[in-house]
Amino acid sequence: MITAEIQIHGYRKGHQLLASSSVLSKDDQAVVDRLSDVAGPLRPKEQFLPYLSAYPLPSGKYYVVARTWQDHSVARAGCVRTMSVLIDAQSWSLKPPILPILRLLGSSDLPMEQDAVRVELEESFETQLPPAPAFSASELLEALFLEDA
Repeated sequence: MITAEIQIHGYRKGHQLLASSSVLSKDDQAVVDRLSDVAGPLRPKEQFLPYLSAYPLPSGKYYVVARTWQDHSVARAGCVRTMSVLIDAQSWSLKPPILPILRLLGSSDLPMEQDAVRVELEESFETQLPPAPAFSASELLEALFLEDA
């Protein structure tokens, strides 16, 4: 079993930490706070599908896998709700529990504050990851390099 800490970020008079199963160092928490918010402003009525993020924390103690949903439950446009799963970096480097984390983050419902509890993830011996959704790589390249394909 691998222990995972959970944080929930969302809108409450600004984007902030709503609940957490553990306390992080100031530097680590600042990174999670920043990366749990949507990057850049959204145009009016612009929508996006939930997305995943993964990154190490500055202390080297945790590796974070997070899912961010657009939060239509608040009156302010452009708000998000993010559930971050923090895994011990040493455990992550030896055998990352990818499938259990994806299952934990797989809900289509917005995470709630009561979801911020420490969880035990069973190690998965499955070898195949679920298929990735199709996307247009040429559009991504055009956006990255600001050139037509």
